[in-house]
Amino acid sequence: MPWDQRGIVEQRWLMLQRFFRERAPVSKVSREFGVSRKTFYKFKQRLEAEGFKGLEDRSRAPHNRPKRISELVEEVIVELRLEHPDFGPVRLQAELMEIGIEPPSHQGIQNVLERHHLNGWNAPEKREYRRFERSSPNELWQLDTKGLFIIKDWGKVFPLSAVDDYSRFCTICQPLPLERSDYILESLEKSFALYGKPQYLLTDNGSWFVNKDGAVTRVQMFLKERGIGHISTGVRRPTTIGKVERFHRTLNQELIKKFRFKNLEDAKEAFEAYRYYYNYRRPHQAVGNLPPISRYKFVQREFPEPPVTIFYPEGSLLRKVRGNGCIAFQGNEIYISQILVGKLVKVEQKRNLLEVYHDSKLIKTVTCVS
Repeated sequence: MPWDQRGIVEQRWLMLQRFFRERAPVSKVSREFGVSRKTFYKFKQRLEAEGFKGLEDRSRAPHNRPKRISELVEEVIVELRLEHPDFGPVRLQAELMEIGIEPPSHQGIQNVLERHHLNGWNAPEKREYRRFERSSPNELWQLDTKGLFIIKDWGKVFPLSAVDDYSRFCTICQPLPLERSDYILESLEKSFALYGKPQYLLTDNGSWFVNKDGAVTRVQMFLKERGIGHISTGVRRPTTIGKVERFHRTLNQELIKKFRFKNLEDAKEAFEAYRYYYNYRRPHQAVGNLPPISRYKFVQREFPEPPVTIFYPEGSLLRKVRGNGCIAFQGNEIYISQILVGKLVKVEQKRNLLEVYHDSKLIKTVTCVS
């Protein structure tokens, strides 16, 4: 018969009483109570040595635990973790070896951290999220290119998008055949003609937006001539252009992944149709679950507008950048930039250095050879 879990001690007592009082054979009693002969004799010895208490269940944990972490080692682990919250079990194990302590296993260290509630990253308290946005339409546009995708039997395509920071209205959603300044400027020009000029344009630090050596880029020149301020993101701060990045993720999920485009023209039509849907039909959580057009109130402006004139102080030494991107100075040709062809630059000679400025920005320093 199986043990009754509600009275297991009583069952063991009855089994042994049947043996002592009725002199029943051990094999028969064991079969009746569903235990082995070894188990029978174990409880018989316990009863004789300890009395009724010997029939109770005992802990099955080993008496000796040679792998148990000592209090000293556990204390060192806790101290190391508190001093270095980013150290995990692997790093803590290495640190213990470094200071001459034989380390426990990775799991043993993890168990210590859990006992002291130190498992996981001890991050600072979560701060309340604040959404930053400009106060009116066309105050700031975010511009970015998305990673390429491939149209089968046609080639690579680079999406370019611009989003108004205040309203999330998408002013540019254009697939480009190449990631080049020419195509970016063409898209900007068309968008300015439709929606007017933003006060500022925010981009990342891509080479078509920012030159690492400090020289002006074509995009920067284009914006400056139209009186538009250019803001680039901080180093390793891609979330600064988070609104256009989020638009690209939505574009990828709702259009690029779902459709097969025949060629670039087919993609352009699809992108423009999606831009209309996104602006005029699709609810946007950031604008109260209304389409972006509900917040984007634009005013048409004449375009193109005359480039902003750059004035230099009276008496400045000026040179015009020739078609080959060079200026002439004291019988020498000095290369400046193809971007500034036809523009005036200011030249200042300081001892053995020649400094070249466009507007107030130093764009070139040349060592003079006597």
